[in-house]
Amino acid sequence: MYPRKMIREELFHSFAVHFPIALLSLTPFLFLGQFIKNEKIKQVSDILFKSFLYLGLVFFLVALFLGDLSLEIVKKDLPRLQEAFNHEDYSYYTLYIFLLVLLLDIFSARVKNLKYLIFVASIIGVYFLLRTGHSGADLVYNQGAAVLRN
Repeated sequence: MYPRKMIREELFHSFAVHFPIALLSLTPFLFLGQFIKNEKIKQVSDILFKSFLYLGLVFFLVALFLGDLSLEIVKKDLPRLQEAFNHEDYSYYTLYIFLLVLLLDIFSARVKNLKYLIFVASIIGVYFLLRTGHSGADLVYNQGAAVLRN
C-alpha cells in the first residue's frame, strides 16, 4: 500500500497547465467576432477575448513556475534531459507570442487595422501552445516524467 500523500509536488504542473491550454487555445476563435459588423457581437467578443487572454497568461505564468519546480524533481529520472529543455523553450516562445498579442491588443485602440495582426499572432501562439503541449506529453508518455515507479 502507498503512503497517504495528498499529491506529489511534481504533479502540480500537469494539473495547472490545462487551464492556460484551454483558455489560450480559444483566443483566436473568440477574436473572430471582431470581424463582424454587429456591435453587440464585437463587444461580447472583445470581453471574452480579453478575459481568456489575461486569465490564460496568468495561469501560464503559474504553469511555468510549477514546471520549473517539477523539472528539478524529475530531471534525474529522464533519459533525454534535452527534451525537457526543448519543452521549456517552446513554452517561453508561446509566452512571448501571447504577450505580443496582449501588447497589440492594448495598442489596437490607438492604431487602426491591428486586428489582423492580433488574429495572426494568436494563431501562431496556438501553434506554439500545441508544440509545447506535445513536447510535454512526450516527456510523460515516452520518457516517464513524473510517473511513479516502484
